[in-house]
Amino acid sequence: MPNFWGMLIYTCCLIQLACGSVLDARYDRGIVRHYPTSVIYPTFYWFLLTLSTSVFTTVGLFKRIKPNQPARWNIEHTIEHSIEPSMEHSYVEKR
Repeated sequence: MPNFWGMLIYTCCLIQLACGSVLDARYDRGIVRHYPTSVIYPTFYWFLLTLSTSVFTTVGLFKRIKPNQPARWNIEHTIEHSIEPSMEHSYVEKR
């Protein structure tokens, strides 16, 4: 059985979708017929969010951490020279 807060959030989501459908019905007459299938969207989104959070949180918790070293990002750059050589020092004030 779902708890109170989950149902409250889900109900608010459905109310927002209903309001959006009513507002857009003036411009697109067939949008209201898609409202019953729009229930799937938040369910699927929250399922993926829960799945990715639980997988990557456990990976992050069990990863080996070196406590005496600072945390660093290891980003692989695909472009070696992002600044053209002629433009490299154009922002430096010349004396």
